[in-house]
Amino acid sequence: MELAVDSAFADARLLGSIARGFYRPDACFCADVRSGSYFREFDMLFPSFGESAAGGVFSLFDDFSFQIAGLPLEDLRLVLETDYNHLFVGPGQVAAPPYESFYLSAQQSGRRGILRGSFERCVTDYYSDHGFRLVDDSEFFSDHLAVELEFLSQLSLREARYLQQGLNEDADLLRNVGDRFCREHLSLWLPLFADRVDKEARTSFYRALARLCLGFVNGGDASDEGR
Repeated sequence: MELAVDSAFADARLLGSIARGFYRPDACFCADVRSGSYFREFDMLFPSFGESAAGGVFSLFDDFSFQIAGLPLEDLRLVLETDYNHLFVGPGQVAAPPYESFYLSAQQSGRRGILRGSFERCVTDYYSDHGFRLVDDSEFFSDHLAVELEFLSQLSLREARYLQQGLNEDADLLRNVGDRFCREHLSLWLPLFADRVDKEARTSFYRALARLCLGFVNGGDASDEGR
């Protein structure tokens, strides 16, 4: 039982850390990247990743750390924010929109995807059904990747607390909710998103982060074959 509790708490923390990387990089985040403390959050992933997959992800992080060595904090922030805007925000055509609705609407229509609509409402309803809501001043729609990861993180945290209280059936229910959300939502579009980031990112940081996210959600397969 103790192992199950520790595993659920670890999943909550790791999902939250991955989600943090898909928010706009601020000075605090950049300081953690420069010091290496952000990367150390993922050390425990090595046992659950295949050796080659883990090595590929962390080699990219190592490459980025080498490239930014000695950069002033504001310069590092500009490096990350420039790539962040290119990939996820714009201006201009966004290289890798981090929204579920973009990819699923494209699959449905056969044209370039659009944001929001019925796909986002489905995600919002899923959150509402399980007691999760966005903060009022969120800059993102509910189907943004960071928000979906935060939802899974909160489910894992609640699962861990139920396990601590001996409420195993409630914990199992939450674990099944998370698994179903991955099947019905994240797994349908995350490979497409990760492939775009892999091709379009100008820094190895976001390439590694997208592979890490995909590998974690896929249960350890972050390799190209896993996509």
